[in-house]
Amino acid sequence: MFIRTIASSSNGNSTYIYNEDTHIIVDCGIAAREILAKSQRKTFDAIFITHGHSDHIKSAGALGRKTKSPVYSLPSYLNLKASKFKNCSTTPIDVTQTYQIGSIEVKPFSTLHDSMHGSVGFTFKDADSKFCFITDTGSISRLMKVTIADCDSYFME
Repeated sequence: MFIRTIASSSNGNSTYIYNEDTHIIVDCGIAAREILAKSQRKTFDAIFITHGHSDHIKSAGALGRKTKSPVYSLPSYLNLKASKFKNCSTTPIDVTQTYQIGSIEVKPFSTLHDSMHGSVGFTFKDADSKFCFITDTGSISRLMKVTIADCDSYFME
């Protein structure tokens, strides 16, 4: 599995996670055209959103529509920002579920952040490795420690 940071700052965040046959974007805080250019892709198997701050969600709807990629987000953000996701395929994230996206298993988990309507991190697992993605968290809870303990690599912000 490969991880490419496309953008990481208060001006916008986006990360490209992929292997030979599965391509996932986490967060869309910069313009969709920049995400497409920097990832060198025209479509993705899924788009996952960690939380609803604009530096993470700004172009999620635009990228979803442009690439016809499904957008996964907490139900609160799908509801609060429904107009952003008009004409997008959306799936509400349930932190008790695991999602199989191509050959990558995605497991969301709750994180600690000042986002009023929740935030999530993810583990991504394929046949070769397990990767942890956590952004904008001030601390690591006991549950988070257990969830990410066996990862091979970590992205923490």
